[in-house]
Amino acid sequence: MNQDEAVTLLSKMQVFWPQQERDDAQNALWLQKFASVRDADKANQAIMELVDLTPFWPHVSEFMRQYNAAVASKSVSWTSKARTGRCPVCDDTGWLQASADDNSVYPCSNCRPEQYERWTSGKMTGRTDLDDRFDSRLP
Repeated sequence: MNQDEAVTLLSKMQVFWPQQERDDAQNALWLQKFASVRDADKANQAIMELVDLTPFWPHVSEFMRQYNAAVASKSVSWTSKARTGRCPVCDDTGWLQASADDNSVYPCSNCRPEQYERWTSGKMTGRTDLDDRFDSRLP
């Protein structure tokens, strides 16, 4: 957050909590704390949430807790809907389960065509040490 945004946010706080007067040292402390904040929109959101939570001027730690919660809520929202562009065969895992009875897998024909070719032709054993020796005996 730049200096102008910090001053604006501090002024907004003084309007929201007018009953407590701030001196220059306290204002400097808040401006210093706001300088370490990167997202001005999330800082404003934190202040707006604090207005509803407390009738008195908040402590710096209260502001930082609300700000960090606002930043954390900005992260990716999870959904059960499939994303577009994913492999329709394996859903971008690259592997498919051979059967429900065991945990063996085989390569996806769409995502891993070279490995799938080796697997269907019998050239892939599932162990890389044997695959290398087997491949070296091929003409």
